[in-house]
Amino acid sequence: MTEARFDYLRFTIKPEHELPNEPDESGKTPYDHCMSTLKCTLLLGDLFSKMVDCGRCLHYDRRLSYENVSLKVPTPDRYSEQGICLEFSSHGLDYFNSYLDSYGVSFKTWCGMLRALCFRGYAISITRLDYAMDDICRNGENTTISLRRVVNAIQDGNLCCKARVWSDQGDDFRKLFSYKASKKRRNGEELEGLTVQLGARQSEQICRFYDKFTEQKMKGNELPEACTAWTRCEFEYKGGNAMSVFNAYIDYSDKEFAEYMTMFFSNVSIAEKYNYLEEKFTCAYKWLAETDIKSLAAGSYPIMGDTVVANVQEYT
Repeated sequence: MTEARFDYLRFTIKPEHELPNEPDESGKTPYDHCMSTLKCTLLLGDLFSKMVDCGRCLHYDRRLSYENVSLKVPTPDRYSEQGICLEFSSHGLDYFNSYLDSYGVSFKTWCGMLRALCFRGYAISITRLDYAMDDICRNGENTTISLRRVVNAIQDGNLCCKARVWSDQGDDFRKLFSYKASKKRRNGEELEGLTVQLGARQSEQICRFYDKFTEQKMKGNELPEACTAWTRCEFEYKGGNAMSVFNAYIDYSDKEFAEYMTMFFSNVSIAEKYNYLEEKFTCAYKWLAETDIKSLAAGSYPIMGDTVVANVQEYT
């Protein structure tokens, strides 16, 4: 059974235009107003009151945290330039969803409330958003997302990227993908897991496949009941790509968003529904939908100049 969820969220909020951090007629600075907005409009007051001060952190003056939800604040005089950052880990999102339930608000509605602050003089930046698809197999079921299929596709040349290399095993493999094998002995059992990554760490979009079953056993975590295999496909979005996925999540129905996010595994015909894709992707999807690939001779076929090119290969 394949399950999907957001696995990480980080965003910053600051004034749309730089403002001096000076008090207004009510005695509040822009920083004070932003904190009030987060506490009241975004319903975060109770959560903030439970947070523990963890001291200074990278790039921020203070980090406060509770249940894997972190609030990172600059010095008030740097608020206009740097903004306030909120960060939710996987467990933090689990807690936050239950927190919102107590207010009768869904996570999607809350995200819409966050985006709406753009109409109140704030700049909202989704700096990172992770989306995970878990193929959890019970009692020996067949897998939907298979690491073996991914590796075979890499070795056959059907998937490639310019990712930074993690390992020096196999020159052909290095040129196509980055991968990382991990080993650990736990309770007398030799465990070996594999992670395969498409995309460099500094890019705005990364796709990872990894053996979640082995990872959980390595950490000593409890597995789902009767789980015999667990493969995760995880997309990590940053910058503009993170904002696009965030907007799609708010604007589409749950069914449409699920289709939008599973295009990596689905038929290209559903791509025409979505207007958040860059032009180069829509051009590629259109070409794939309209072209009889089986009739093409081996060679290169320009789709959008030198930016998008289809390479057709033959194997004997």
